[in-house]
Amino acid sequence: MKTKLGILTFAVFAMLLVSPLAMAEDSVIADATTDAVSPETTAEAGTTPDSALYFLDQAGDSLSLALTFNKVAKAEKAIKIAQEKLSEAEVMIEKNNLKAADKAQREHNKAVQKAEDAIDSVEVDGNADANLEAVNNAEKVRAEIQTHAEKVAAVKNRILERKRATMTAEQIAHMEEVFGKIIAKAQEMQTKTEQKKENAKAKYKAMTGKTDAEVESDLEQVRAGNSVENKIKTQNAGEDSEIQTETQEQTAAGASSEDKDSTESGNDVVTAEPIIATAGNSGNSGSGNAK
Repeated sequence: MKTKLGILTFAVFAMLLVSPLAMAEDSVIADATTDAVSPETTAEAGTTPDSALYFLDQAGDSLSLALTFNKVAKAEKAIKIAQEKLSEAEVMIEKNNLKAADKAQREHNKAVQKAEDAIDSVEVDGNADANLEAVNNAEKVRAEIQTHAEKVAAVKNRILERKRATMTAEQIAHMEEVFGKIIAKAQEMQTKTEQKKENAKAKYKAMTGKTDAEVESDLEQVRAGNSVENKIKTQNAGEDSEIQTETQEQTAAGASSEDKDSTESGNDVVTAEPIIATAGNSGNSGSGNAK
């Protein structure tokens, strides 16, 4: 436990120390590869495997996943990381850096494996409601990984169209191997997530005695509830932002008013000094005359 905590602490400090350099390099990479990344790839490549700072990108991903304790959220985050690794592989192939593309592929498959492990660890042996929620979560994650697998295939085809004329037969075979491993891993997770869903669904049916149609009706209610909850969260986030903006404006207005009052008060004091001085001089003059 102490060792893991020490590693996480070191990773955080390392990221804080070198993050300005990493951000600068990310900006350069983004400018250089904007045209290379296909529209099908939604995630930005960021720091790529050919960078000396790539270890920071890996440490950041690991830390982010380690600090995500909800298993479904962890699976979804791991899939997003996998999408980023897909972009990295694409950029490396565009640069004809197949060794770095291999590294991106391995990191992609690690991310998918972490998503798979997170879903596998979701408990479905509890009450009926827990199993129904597990079915719904498995459906969501499966849809995300399926979309990702479709993007992989689209990116692969697009690169083949662009690079076939300039790549050797050996390079094309290597690229096919890279994308073949990425697709196979995504499909593996699709299968396992579908199995997880069916297992949870079977347990729910056994607990409740409901038919498939009744289970689907219950799932629709769960989906609707999640949709409403997400809308409420979005609305609350928007309202919080508006309140914060209004509070900042009021604070700024109050500070401006105080500064104005302070300035006017200062002017009154300065103006009053000559009056007092005149009165004093008048008194002294009168006293002198009396003498």
